[in-house]
Amino acid sequence: MQQPFPGGQPYPQYSPQQPKKNTGLIIGLSVGGAVLVIAVVVFFLVILPMLQSNGKNTVPAATTAATEAATEAVTEAPTEAPTEAPTEAPTEPPTDPPTKAPTAAPTKKPTEAPTKKPTEAPTKAPAKLPYADSLGKVQATDFAWISDAMSGSISGSFISNDNLVGKWKGEFIYDGIWELVYLTIDRNGKVTVQPYQINYGDGWEDESDSDPYTFSGSFDINRVYGSGQYGSIDLYQFIESGGTQYGVGSFSVSNGNQAQVYLVRP
Repeated sequence: MQQPFPGGQPYPQYSPQQPKKNTGLIIGLSVGGAVLVIAVVVFFLVILPMLQSNGKNTVPAATTAATEAATEAVTEAPTEAPTEAPTEAPTEPPTDPPTKAPTAAPTKKPTEAPTKKPTEAPTKAPAKLPYADSLGKVQATDFAWISDAMSGSISGSFISNDNLVGKWKGEFIYDGIWELVYLTIDRNGKVTVQPYQINYGDGWEDESDSDPYTFSGSFDINRVYGSGQYGSIDLYQFIESGGTQYGVGSFSVSNGNQAQVYLVRP
């Protein structure tokens, strides 16, 4: 039987309440757990490899800090020079050869004029040949008569030995070489030859500075012959025709060469 409340009201009938279900909490926890699992998966599969890859090219913060600290320590090091005495330089003289530039003469080519022989005959007779003044300059045209003499077209009278003495213009004709000379015959038969010009086939060249050469010879009838250092000479015929005197002979050189000798004077 129910007991009434004070005041005459009856006590309410007690009936135990049913527990409420926390559905929202469960859903939240489930979603949170799923997100956490996804975040862990994403971290290990995506973010962590990326961090490891970037870490190969990125200096860790700890390393950077250590480098900065080392730099500061170096910059704060004292700059005072060491007090230890430097090692003295050796006093023994060096044995290496000096490097002084050589004093040899330069190899630059000289600027002097070339010494090529002239190809034109000089126009003035050498002063050291005084008989050139009386005979005139010897030149090739003085011997245009040689072809006539070889053909026998020149005839005249023989010249006596006394008239052979004196100075002559001469031409020595070798094989392909022509040489103009002054030739002197003295009273003892000595023959002196002074070279003047020579032609090797390409023009006349001065030869007046050459030393004369002599033949200590003898006279014969209308003939002078002798020998010397360079060979032997034989002037075997002299004639006079029309006021001009001519002479013919030969020169045998010591080396075996032969030359025909032709003489002329006014």
